[in-house]
Amino acid sequence: MDLLLVNVPSISVVYPPAAPSLLKGVCEQAGFTALVKDFNLELFNSIDDSETINRISNYFTIRSNAVTDKDLEIINSWYNSCVEQILEINPKFLGISVFTFECQRATEELLKKLRPLWSGKVIVGGAGLSTTGIASEKNDFGTRLKDIGLVDFFVRGEGESALVNILKNNINLIAGLNNDDYEQITDLDSIAFPNYDDIIDLPYRYSNGIKQLPITASRGCVRKCTFCDIHAFWKKYTYRSGDSVAEEMIQHYEKHGVRHFFFTDSLINGSIKSFRELCTKLNNYYKKNNLGEKFFHWGGQWIVRT
Repeated sequence: MDLLLVNVPSISVVYPPAAPSLLKGVCEQAGFTALVKDFNLELFNSIDDSETINRISNYFTIRSNAVTDKDLEIINSWYNSCVEQILEINPKFLGISVFTFECQRATEELLKKLRPLWSGKVIVGGAGLSTTGIASEKNDFGTRLKDIGLVDFFVRGEGESALVNILKNNINLIAGLNNDDYEQITDLDSIAFPNYDDIIDLPYRYSNGIKQLPITASRGCVRKCTFCDIHAFWKKYTYRSGDSVAEEMIQHYEKHGVRHFFFTDSLINGSIKSFRELCTKLNNYYKKNNLGEKFFHWGGQWIVRT
């Protein structure tokens, strides 16, 4: 196995996280093998009562939060399970998705347990490297992990091309590798579709029990509001063609039967041209396959325009 991609707490369990499955698709397109494990889901699905879930979730997100001895037993048992799975799979590379600053504690503590037992290469990336909370641009988490020897690589900015170049050992070609000087991908249509095969059937807490997948049509935002930290992650607004987005939705439906989607974009109508292409292609697909109107259910954040 070339690459094992994992999620760590604390993130939502209402549907599969997007980043690892996207990176799996990208790596497979480049000829590498990749496996996704949702360690975050494994932890929270092992706990029965909501109070314990809340305390343990807060353990990862609020350093001063009090936990019981039983909570610590659950957390340490989970860490040991994660380490055992990594050792059993024994990938050449381990990639950890640090989705937000709330994933930093789990990332660091897991690696402290893993590093003495495993000699593979560790890669971390995600928005959690570049923020300690809303509107903060502090980004020293990856640097600190690198300095104390817990990771070999941290990737700032987008991870698609960087990850493939790490696997190819083209280290000198990677902007944003172990530094903040990253370059943004301008052609989002060139990126492979996510591959959710490894996790789509896991027991996520889907709304109304209906499978739902995240989908991303754009990165960044056309605004730069003072209360928002999106500009700390994306230097400019970029977007996919509506045809590409519709093709991804259709592929997930034809492969997994998924009809419900949530857009992760800061705004789904940042490009009116792309938005109209999306609607047109979906309508044509409905007609071609004799499907009902509004066959796909989807939504996201929207900007009010004149």
